[in-house]
Amino acid sequence: MSKLWITSLAKDEARVQRIMIAAKRYGLDGAGHFWADDLEKLAWVDVREQMLKAAPSCWFILATAAELALPSVRYGLSLVALGLSSRRALPIVILLPGEESVNPAALPTPLAGASVLSEANPWQAKLVARANLPVKAPPSGYRIDVYGNPQYGQWFEVGPSEGNWDGALFAVADGEITFQAVGPRGALPESTVLNFAQQGLGLELGGRAFTAWAVRNPIAADQSHYVRVKGAPDALLFGAYPEAQDAECFRLNLK
Repeated sequence: MSKLWITSLAKDEARVQRIMIAAKRYGLDGAGHFWADDLEKLAWVDVREQMLKAAPSCWFILATAAELALPSVRYGLSLVALGLSSRRALPIVILLPGEESVNPAALPTPLAGASVLSEANPWQAKLVARANLPVKAPPSGYRIDVYGNPQYGQWFEVGPSEGNWDGALFAVADGEITFQAVGPRGALPESTVLNFAQQGLGLELGGRAFTAWAVRNPIAADQSHYVRVKGAPDALLFGAYPEAQDAECFRLNLK
């Protein structure tokens, strides 16, 4: 039996029970939680850790259009999705009540590949198909992970998916970078040596202002650029250190 991880954005026990019974009839076994919209306490971290341990076949989000429009909810879901995708590609399905609809293309970047279904139409067979469909992460040129702890804060880890970056730059829109480090891939480094570190660089892309920090350390596939970020930025901009105005960079919208 395929396993679902069910995230209910509202504490609606009756809806969750109804959905779980319907899914089980189609061979889908559900477990999950009610969403805690608390970015200050980094509530998304526990969700990510629980899901990694449960290893579900699909992430099934029960929501309303109004809930999905909340910036704090969009940000929290985005960080969970980033933390999962760094380890294994997982299909995401969003179920809306009644005739409600949401444009998947308008969702934050980490959720943009989600399937959006409505309870007003037969959804069970579509959920089964999505849960059993192998998912391959599209080639991106980068890798990204996220860490969080009330003591050491919220960190992003970025680096090349292959090859090398000659230095690294990381920028946020409507957030604050407070520290950066370079170290081995996969865990926050205990110490770091930075080459020609820069802070407070002003950038603009697509009409949005970003604040960037950068280093000139070479970043190989087994190395990463780690950045501590305060707050909940609307978007991230990162990549190799830009040597020219038209240098390639990657942008993720998180809200």
